Amino acid sequence: MKKKVAPQIIFAILAVAAVFVFGYYRHGGSGASKNETTTINIWYTDEALTDYINSAALSFYENTGVRVVPVLHSGLEYTEDICEASEDGSDMPDLYIAGTENIESYVALGIAEEVSRDDVSENKASYSKTAVNAVSYNDNIYGYPFYFETAYLLYNKTYLDKMDQKVPSSIADILTMAEECELPEEVDNIFIWDVTDIFYNYFFAGAYMNVGGSCGDDEKKLDICNDDAIACLQVYQNLNQFFYIDTKSSSYSNVINDFVEGKTLFTIATSDAIATLEHAKAEGKFDCEYGIAPLPGIDKDHVAGGLSTTSAVFVNGYSKHADDAKAFARYLTNDEAGSLYDRSGKVSCIRKFTDGTNLEKVQKAYEVSKPLPKIRRFSSYWIELENAYMLIWDGADVEKTLKDLNDKLKN
Repeated sequence: MKKKVAPQIIFAILAVAAVFVFGYYRHGGSGASKNETTTINIWYTDEALTDYINSAALSFYENTGVRVVPVLHSGLEYTEDICEASEDGSDMPDLYIAGTENIESYVALGIAEEVSRDDVSENKASYSKTAVNAVSYNDNIYGYPFYFETAYLLYNKTYLDKMDQKVPSSIADILTMAEECELPEEVDNIFIWDVTDIFYNYFFAGAYMNVGGSCGDDEKKLDICNDDAIACLQVYQNLNQFFYIDTKSSSYSNVINDFVEGKTLFTIATSDAIATLEHAKAEGKFDCEYGIAPLPGIDKDHVAGGLSTTSAVFVNGYSKHADDAKAFARYLTNDEAGSLYDRSGKVSCIRKFTDGTNLEKVQKAYEVSKPLPKIRRFSSYWIELENAYMLIWDGADVEKTLKDLNDKLKN
């Protein structure tokens, strides 16, 4: 006769087995690491990044066992929402993607952890000095450079070859070409750009405007009204008589459409134009070759200084999983970034991912660009300067306009 096993013993055995099985599958099998129970949240505001971030999150989980939850969040009150969620501790972001121009605020609010300089170092294979400066504040690093935007000279190479002309290095060269060369009959505009957007205007005098120094974080450095800046913007103003562009009808989309239609020889563009042109070529709507060149200075004695923005990945100072968050930040901005442009249209700050492509020339334009200031009291600089450029284009006194803006920023 078999002995009966006490019910309480059977229950205990089943309970232990259940715990073991649950733990086994939860951790993906017997070889899983203890990190697999960790979940981190990443917030971002640009929907174009969704596919890239989701792919990186899945790959990171497969490699590390750390679960990453991407959250597409409205950018209207982004910083405030990060702070509120961090203080509540409920579904807060362990890391987030944001513009580097607001680093001063992130640091003051405690939502940006300092990053090791070993992770963000300047060398030929990885980051340019511009990228490192973009995430620097008060001699410390507070983010992982992710992607950037900047302007460059876009030209119709097919037309330029027909004219037997070299790429101009200055606005003076473009004016000489307009006066002395016969343009292809298809060309309506030898040079046109969006005069209403500071991103495409800034380069005319940007090299001679100093707001915050090389890192944009020194409020003692402020000089936008000087002889060189005034001289450059006087030339800029005079261009209105040569390339008449109405500020009421000027737009970047119209400028790029005209270029695609073969109506324009030179324009000022950003990285999105490359994908637009490649798509148009694939559909047979653009049958020319195009080229990318550095922004032109006004003449041989003045250089251009384009504007750039940099987006970075920041680790939240409130995160309880800072090490895992930093690991994913490195993975997102470096290990996986070879597919960033194809998946999102964003240009990686990592140099090696743009080498040998059209993006390499965009990268070089970024490396000599000027950043937006990080100082909160200068936060309106971009908008104020855009308005100043428009006033100057329409005939306002250059020196007075710059002096008024300089004084306004000082106070």
